[in-house]
Amino acid sequence: MAVAQRALHLICMLLYLYLCFKNLTRCKKCNSLDVYNGNVFYSSNIAAKPNIASFVRLPRQPRSCSGSASLTPNSTRVIVACRLLTKASISLLLIQMSNDVESQPGPVVDRKGIKLCHWNIQHLTDSKFEEIRNLLTCPSKELFGLDILILSETFCTEKIPETFYSIPGYKAYRKDRTVKSGGGLCVYVKNSVQAERRIDLETKDVEIIWLETCPYKSKRPLFIGGIYRPPSSNAASDKSIGKNIENVSLLGREVVLLGDINIDYLCTTKFANHTFTKVLKSFNLSQLMNVITRPISRTCLDHIWCTHAERLNNVKVLNIGISDHLPIMTTRIYKRACHNK
Repeated sequence: MAVAQRALHLICMLLYLYLCFKNLTRCKKCNSLDVYNGNVFYSSNIAAKPNIASFVRLPRQPRSCSGSASLTPNSTRVIVACRLLTKASISLLLIQMSNDVESQPGPVVDRKGIKLCHWNIQHLTDSKFEEIRNLLTCPSKELFGLDILILSETFCTEKIPETFYSIPGYKAYRKDRTVKSGGGLCVYVKNSVQAERRIDLETKDVEIIWLETCPYKSKRPLFIGGIYRPPSSNAASDKSIGKNIENVSLLGREVVLLGDINIDYLCTTKFANHTFTKVLKSFNLSQLMNVITRPISRTCLDHIWCTHAERLNNVKVLNIGISDHLPIMTTRIYKRACHNK
């Protein structure tokens, strides 16, 4: 796809240079470069907009003794046509090179959204933390402007103070393992997002963090969960996780759950028959991520589960390589007209 786009850009550039060259050679061969109203209308007749040639000087057309307008040579008309085509080609070339024009954009809808991201960071080292802080705070980076970032497998312990991994402009919520090493969660919430951590909905034996938020003054609370389900999970641990999610779903609110589930969505048979995925589906949750999130094993282990799939869009994976997992993202869309509903 990228090769085709570069080839198309090259063709447009060559066409533009060809038109400029032809325009220049014809101008040198023509004795009279005066352009009259008749020429402009003749050249822009197809566009049906005479003012398209407003850049051309339009002196008063001289008249013969008989009162009829003097005729214009065809060569001059060709020159004007080339000039018009050159002007149009510049606009088309700029549009093509921008590579950001929708062929069928449809009606403009005034929307806002809360951007969510999960990333299995595979041990939050000092160097990885510096990279994440740069991604969140530098305007030219992929995660700039993100509202909520969920990190799993942080490997943090209680010995590390809460302020050690603080990022300007964000509040941090952590859940570290206390029994054995590994695992752990850390959630960064932008200061402008009014969110409350619901510790009352969390359990010690389940690696999950719950947030309740009402973005853009919406009266419908949104529960956002960050989860890590280790690959060593058994039936008992899956039952505990399922019970925790069930308690949240019984509140009757919208739920978005992001995390590393360690069940390959691309292995359709295993995914469909797994007990844990059946439990999630019983809570009216749908899984949105359908691409590789762990390239080394070519699996989709990082999921986005939600109760209202139609309210989420822009589901994607970012190609950032500081972990063996890739960050997954989505946006919960809010229409301005629906904020108070």
